[in-house]
Amino acid sequence: FFTELQNTINYSLSSHQHFAVIFLDIKGFKFINDFYGHENGDFVLQTIAERIKHSITTNSFLARIGADEFVIILKDTHSKESIKKYVKLIISNIEKP
Repeated sequence: FFTELQNTINYSLSSHQHFAVIFLDIKGFKFINDFYGHENGDFVLQTIAERIKHSITTNSFLARIGADEFVIILKDTHSKESIKKYVKLIISNIEKP
């Protein structure tokens, strides 16, 4: 993640392209692991990761940095509104049953 972030910063500085970093913490994940077991918790994390990947652009970057923490680098963002749009889409896709 940190290598990708540094590369994105360098690219942004040289090309004047904007980017955003989004931090996601899955609320209540400890309960899932404790109550349903780690195997089911792993399945939930894999499902969330897939839903996030399908929500972001192909040139964006997704990393899992903690047990229930994900970071997304949205590259070539053009406005705060476009970032909000992606965040809403990501949350909407994660919340699906």
